[in-house]
Amino acid sequence: MKMEMLAHKILGYLILGAFPIFFIGMWCMVGYKIAQHGWSDFARLYRVDKLPQGRTYWWQSGSFNWQGSYARVINVIISPEGICLSTSLLFRCGHPPLLVPWPNVIKVEEKGFTFLLKYLRITMTGGERTFRLRLPIWAKEEVLKYKPLSSL
Repeated sequence: MKMEMLAHKILGYLILGAFPIFFIGMWCMVGYKIAQHGWSDFARLYRVDKLPQGRTYWWQSGSFNWQGSYARVINVIISPEGICLSTSLLFRCGHPPLLVPWPNVIKVEEKGFTFLLKYLRITMTGGERTFRLRLPIWAKEEVLKYKPLSSL
């Protein structure tokens, strides 16, 4: 009877110890799979190891051609070199930081219909992929230092 209880206890500890490893592995695998919907294509062109200096906007949103959507998980740095995109720490697996140079920013638009709902939509290209970034309207002054608003 004692041996059976000891075996159950050991099994319980193994399951408790294995679950975090399994969960982290699954989380990384899903993050890597999500990155295949556009981020990895941009990473082949724009991957950086060191983040540039500039104004940072945390927890922003964007999407790749309506396929890979990133709601409030993108950190953006506006710098003289271009627009740097990185994901929040929890979503970093499979998503290296990117620096899209200003010539590859093809459109900057002001969207929304009232002051409270206005935002900037910035469209960038990389190969055959397009990424649309959404920034708060108060980022407008910083972005306009490097790229003019697109005409309609």
